[in-house]
Amino acid sequence: MRGWICTVSLVLIVVTSLNCPAMARPQLETPVLMHRDFSQLRATTNLRTLDDQYRRDTDAQIFDALARRGGYVGDRSYLQGCDITSLPASKTYHLTRLALTAENFDQFLQFQALVEADVTDFPTPPSDTEDLSVDADRRYEADQAARERLNAPLGDYPEALADAALDARISRMCEIDLQNGEWLKRASVKTLFLETDDPKVASEIANLALHADHLPEIQDEYAAMTFARGSSNRPPEIGMRLKDRSLINLGRPQLYGTGVICVEGKPEFAGGKTADQMSLLRQVMQLPPVDLQVLTQNSFCGT
Repeated sequence: MRGWICTVSLVLIVVTSLNCPAMARPQLETPVLMHRDFSQLRATTNLRTLDDQYRRDTDAQIFDALARRGGYVGDRSYLQGCDITSLPASKTYHLTRLALTAENFDQFLQFQALVEADVTDFPTPPSDTEDLSVDADRRYEADQAARERLNAPLGDYPEALADAALDARISRMCEIDLQNGEWLKRASVKTLFLETDDPKVASEIANLALHADHLPEIQDEYAAMTFARGSSNRPPEIGMRLKDRSLINLGRPQLYGTGVICVEGKPEFAGGKTADQMSLLRQVMQLPPVDLQVLTQNSFCGT
């Protein structure tokens, strides 16, 4: 996975820096690159240098973010979350790559226009009402619509343009996830989740928590509430998934073996654990095994 860089100075003639605190909303505006900067950039920068600098800055920023979480002991490649690793790169990086791959300034402007047009119909975070159950439903709809839109075909774009378009989509999805994460922190939402008898509302809130990968402590809290309630509206499997996802996002071993991710289009257990190791873990927890081959046949990773 690639990282979200909060403070970057990759190409000074484009943007001096992009600064954002750990929980800032993603900045979707595209930095401005003038024609004179475009020519100077192409004369002084190449893709290899740009990519090498990006990797160094990404690593530094990821480790800084991990330190803020605390207790990190595992493989950072399995971490998720919009404030750390799911945003492919800064706007500066993609803007620069577009400039270096375009044949001329006019084509660069066309590339930028295509990126902006690709996300014009992307779902937006909903506004709140006076009914938390309605809010849960609307936030869940935006969450699901964003992920469906994220996976829509990109079109026959050059690689740099496709990467920039995907970056813009993920930025929009992260905006929804970050706002939903703040909503999940509210005491009133936690009370609703703990007390509601509506299975639909409980399921929607649990799914929002599953996607709050930048807030592993919130995932852990909702897992504990699920286990505490212990009703048919909140089956233990939901609590197990929340707990494992929280642990994965702290770089720690899973407890229940529910965390499966897609790597190069194939499912595997998060944390680098083998199927045999996870089968043994689930056996100890008196849970049925997870068959990765069956997941593959059922298009778990969309293929």
